[in-house]
Amino acid sequence: MQEKKKVVRKKHAAARYADSRGKQGAAGANKKKRKLSKGAKAGIIAASVVVVILLAAVLGVAYLLNRVDYQPLDSFSLVDSIVEEPEEVPSDVPIVTDPDAMQFGTGDIMSSPDVENILLIGSDTRGEVYGRADTMIILSINRAEGTLKMSSLMRDMYVKIPGQEDNRINAAYAWGGPPLLIETIEQNFRVQIDRYVRVDFAAFTHMIDMLGGVTVTITADEAAIINQECGTAYTAGSQHLTGAAALSYSRIRKLDSDFGRTQRQRNVIEALIQQFKNSSPTTMIGFLNAMLPEVQTDMDSGKLLSLATESPTIMNYTLSQFRLPMDGESESVSIRGMSVLVPDIEANREGLQQFIYG
Repeated sequence: MQEKKKVVRKKHAAARYADSRGKQGAAGANKKKRKLSKGAKAGIIAASVVVVILLAAVLGVAYLLNRVDYQPLDSFSLVDSIVEEPEEVPSDVPIVTDPDAMQFGTGDIMSSPDVENILLIGSDTRGEVYGRADTMIILSINRAEGTLKMSSLMRDMYVKIPGQEDNRINAAYAWGGPPLLIETIEQNFRVQIDRYVRVDFAAFTHMIDMLGGVTVTITADEAAIINQECGTAYTAGSQHLTGAAALSYSRIRKLDSDFGRTQRQRNVIEALIQQFKNSSPTTMIGFLNAMLPEVQTDMDSGKLLSLATESPTIMNYTLSQFRLPMDGESESVSIRGMSVLVPDIEANREGLQQFIYG
């Protein structure tokens, strides 16, 4: 009832104002009208230009986003077989012929309306249907906190895979592509994966070169490996890496196994975000035009457009990093000729949930 009275009072006030204006006379009103007409025209022209520019920008982004390889999760199926990855196992690694029965993590699968978890997959097909997911990073966007969190999943983690024999976590991708990898992560570590984005390593170097390279701080040992593989002359310290050098850097394992490699991958992604933020609009558009056809995702153009609209804000969020398995929460063993890390599932589940959701 009070709300209705307020509306009525506003209407009466507007009527009194109109009456008082009407008493100024027709000539004054017409003179005022002519002045407003010029301003209105200028305002309409300016607004029209802004609308056209914004519309062109949106249409341009929409065109680019339509170039993405859209593959919903229900478009994938299991393969008949995969190639095992036996390797030369260090002599000090204990051989386990009958590992304890693996178990999924316990508790509900956690999610939050404020947090969106996007699984970033870097794969190398190597003649297989899906190939191996050598890079697996959960990118967590927390809009309430204004944070970006990157959680690396080491490819050598030995876990339970739904419907398949226990294996390295990246074997889940080889068996069933993104859906089985997502289910494996959710069942083991009990965090909801909302979307996925996959990029083949073959496109990785081109993406970085399109932005003019990335700046990363490297060690002397890392520089030596990059130089040997790429024929370059990098030294220790902050270096601006080409796409080929950045790929070489992100795949180094022999210095410190998979632990250091996942850190290097996160370093490259962080550098890539910084390089993109500092690029010119022309470079950004060229980058997107070349990159997006190489991207496979279950995000449709509407979702991608929404993220593109948010991207200037999201790229300025505070960035932090994490890795599974956590230090001291896994055991290095040899199973079926594979050198793997058997994680303490419960400890790592709790650690990942705490990092993402706090």
